[in-house]
Amino acid sequence: MKPKLDICFTCVGSKILESEVEYDLVTSPEDWWEQADNAEYAEAAIDLYTGPGYAEIHRTIAKLEEKYDVDLWIFSAGFGILRECDEIPGYDATFSSSAKENRVRKPEWKSWLTGVSKHSLPKGTVCVFPRSYADPYQAAFGDLDDMILIQGTSDDRVDLGCSMIRVSTTLMEKIVDDQIDRDWDLEPEDWKQLRGYEV
Repeated sequence: MKPKLDICFTCVGSKILESEVEYDLVTSPEDWWEQADNAEYAEAAIDLYTGPGYAEIHRTIAKLEEKYDVDLWIFSAGFGILRECDEIPGYDATFSSSAKENRVRKPEWKSWLTGVSKHSLPKGTVCVFPRSYADPYQAAFGDLDDMILIQGTSDDRVDLGCSMIRVSTTLMEKIVDDQIDRDWDLEPEDWKQLRGYEV
């Protein structure tokens, strides 16, 4: 029997569906979900996001599934914590500080993310988060001490792109080698933090 591994990547701006829900045009998480539920088209979260970053995620997951029973999660600026099978429409929402529109700003992180999220991450989830997503996650859901946090080095792109995923693939192999999984009975302060490995 394969050990269980929960892993969470972040959303990206590139999607296969046109936006039907925009952050700037809603008044609350309830309004957001009402519009999302009434959208004409929806896709499973894992199939909605496109581009080279998500192609690399699919390859990473396929490799991990050789050794692990993988549950994939996605941390979305629009929908908070998603399971890979959750069906959502095309949308516009971001944490990017350079965005002029549809930006979820720091004072809104906690109320927005706790309002839109329908799930929470299990203890021990491997979180592949650039800082632009780690900070909103911690503001909304608390620190990442009971998670395994993977962040790129300072040379990595800020957004979730191929370089970030290549770092994560290397780290996944280290996790496999170290036999880190969520069945370990560890206190939060004992969880190994994996940051800034060189590739």
